[in-house]
Amino acid sequence: MNITVSPKTAGQNNDMIVGFAIDLIDAPALTGSEKQIAWASEIRASAIQNAIEIGALRSVMIDGKPLANASFASPAVDAALAQVARGCTSMAAALATKTSAKAWIDATEGGKPSARTIQTIMRG
Repeated sequence: MNITVSPKTAGQNNDMIVGFAIDLIDAPALTGSEKQIAWASEIRASAIQNAIEIGALRSVMIDGKPLANASFASPAVDAALAQVARGCTSMAAALATKTSAKAWIDATEGGKPSARTIQTIMRG
């Protein structure tokens, strides 16, 4: 499994980061009923996106701005993006063995998928 984070840019010279595309590549197949698998697939994707947005893109600061709104003109952006990539690699490796659709569904604890869902699934 691989998680990629690609900056979305805007501005006169396409030098401002205005968001990110987060892709889950080669995710392992989930096990369970067809309905559970469909639901858990959505939960997994949403929880991973939420964890990355909160855990990295909003909390990593570049020149006093969150990475999610930084400028490519800053030399610190490349290092920050590399840090996010390393975190995504670690998360992907840890989550690659979490293939029970029921576990993903239960990890939401009756709520919406979130960064907490990732924490819960990792404990289980």
